[in-house]
Amino acid sequence: MHYALTISTLLSTASALGINCRGSGFCNINNASLNDVLTQAKQLVARGQGDHFWPEHVQIACASGQYGSICAFFQNGASGATTRAIDLIQGIIDHGCTQCGSIPTNPAIEKRRDGDGESKGQADVVQ
Repeated sequence: MHYALTISTLLSTASALGINCRGSGFCNINNASLNDVLTQAKQLVARGQGDHFWPEHVQIACASGQYGSICAFFQNGASGATTRAIDLIQGIIDHGCTQCGSIPTNPAIEKRRDGDGESKGQADVVQ
């Protein structure tokens, strides 16, 4: 069973936090791995889908866990190619996340936010 979309308020909060390891409550107890999501995304590139365009809210890559799957997707106005998704997933991993996380898709814009709480786009890996 895939639990890719979470409550919008939770995700809006995640966007305001910059790079973070948050997700649903199951992220802390599930054994699904961000590295497995990254591997799945890299396999898309190996199959010639590196330039494939992913619109907002469409699952890019998923990894199964004991309590469901975690999936990567763009949201809050973001979209992009598989290769961009790989860079963003790697950024979440480099931040120290192992199961779930979010990353702004345009950090330069994110830094200029004036505190209005509106998202400028992000990539998420959540359950």
